[in-house]
Order: sequence, then C-alpha cells, then structure tokens
Amino acid sequence: MEAVKRFQRRHALKDDGTVGATTQKALNVPVTRRIAEIDATLEHMRQFMAESTGDDRMVVVNIPRFHLQAIYDGEVRLCSRVIVGKPST
Repeated sequence: MEAVKRFQRRHALKDDGTVGATTQKALNVPVTRRIAEIDATLEHMRQFMAESTGDDRMVVVNIPRFHLQAIYDGEVRLCSRVIVGKPST
C-alpha cells in the first residue's frame, strides 16, 4: 500500500493507496513512453534556459508537484509548496 501511495504521489495522482482505474492506467504506461516524456521535458527545459532573458533570477513552479523554487545567482534561494488551481466560487 505504501509503494502504491509513493507511485501515486510521484505521478501526481490521489495518493489513497488503492489501484483504481487512473492508477492502473499510469502503471501500464510503457517504459519507452516514459523515457520519451522525460526526453521531451529535458529538451523543453534546455530551450527555456537558452531563451531566458539573461536575468539571473527566476521563479519555477512545478504544477504537478505543487512546488515552487526561487532561483537567484544560479542558486535555489527558496523552496516552497504551493496551491495550484482556481479559486472556489
């Protein structure tokens, strides 16, 4: 159950420890597809960094992980969990 929860957290799924339809679908993704996704993400990050304005300050928000990093002078100066989404009405 703990291993399933870790997997769910790593894949931004509800970490309830049960293998429902969404978790099963994520478990069944072939390794070649995961590698392709990682390659695409790395390429995106390389392009992003190459196109940066030259400013040595940036804020990076990893939406699936609900995580923020503030970077200044090439060093991470702040790490924080964040709330992502729309305000409730």
